[in-house]
Amino acid sequence: MVGTDRRPSRHLATRRGEPALAFDALHELGIPPTLVEITREGFRKTGEVLCPFVSLLMADGSPEITIVIDDEFPPEIMIGDVPSWALDVYSREGRAAYARFLGTDCAAARWIRRRVPPSRQIALLGHVVFRIEGGLVRNRLRWKPADELRRQVDFECADLESSEAIEIEGLVRADIPILNGVRAELNGGQRHGIDWPG
Repeated sequence: MVGTDRRPSRHLATRRGEPALAFDALHELGIPPTLVEITREGFRKTGEVLCPFVSLLMADGSPEITIVIDDEFPPEIMIGDVPSWALDVYSREGRAAYARFLGTDCAAARWIRRRVPPSRQIALLGHVVFRIEGGLVRNRLRWKPADELRRQVDFECADLESSEAIEIEGLVRADIPILNGVRAELNGGQRHGIDWPG
């Protein structure tokens, strides 16, 4: 009902949705109005399909078995006056750094250049970097339905096979110091971090 046009994927046919109707239906199902409005606003701001799923997941209440763990955060450095992760695909400075990074000889850049059309390279890199730097949380509630939804958005929404998504995520994670070096080079230096091999 929310549509698939916001996140094209070879796993799903592209279909325009009616998000407002989807959230109205969630409300009519008896899901608490506050939860529906929080997830509606989250979807409006991010377009992430996980937002309406949160309402559906919580329709039957919280999971019985709860495991809470922290995600593994990559090293964070300051570049000028901002943290490295702020220079992402949604900023002009971040996109410039991604374009420069894709021209390097590091493993992640080579992988992307070999497998992804030039018009999609920055978007894919941005998706993967967001999953590594910005899509992480402390105190993540782990339970099977939530883990499966996270797997779907991490891998299937990247329009990659699962094995490819796992591979490129590992390569990008290992090359984050190089990306941070490029970010620093383009955006006024860095503090409290590695030196960019120039």
